[in-house]
Amino acid sequence: AGFGLYDAVRFVRAVPSFFVTNTTQTLGKTANTLIDFDIEAHDTGGFFNTTLGQNKFVAPFDGVYEFKAQILGSNLTNNHADSYLWLSKNSGELLRGTKSYTGTSSEYDYHIDSGPVKLEKGDIMQIFYNSAHASDSVLTGSTSQNFFSGVQIQ
Repeated sequence: AGFGLYDAVRFVRAVPSFFVTNTTQTLGKTANTLIDFDIEAHDTGGFFNTTLGQNKFVAPFDGVYEFKAQILGSNLTNNHADSYLWLSKNSGELLRGTKSYTGTSSEYDYHIDSGPVKLEKGDIMQIFYNSAHASDSVLTGSTSQNFFSGVQIQ
């Protein structure tokens, strides 16, 4: 006969999640510019690296994750034809986001909503901006308009 002491004990780990923001960044004329999200609103588990030039989420566990990102770009002459935001998994393009006109001259909103993404421990997720245009772009807006977030959902 036991005391049942361990029947009620349950170990639950925190669910990895993050929400990082960026208020301004110049996006060069290069094909792919890593978006530097340098302000952490939260980072449960500390798995997002905000070091400039290395901004990335590293999956701490195998599982299914979901990611969202948005940037507000201005100074987009000629609508920066063929420009887009993309979600990178281990340095490869996983999916491209959408672009919409905000109604303000030369200003566009870029958005990603990944849906479920299967990751293995150590997989790296990042956000890039692709521009085939001849001029620079500028991220503008507040920390509520430029963000990257993710959470393990399974």
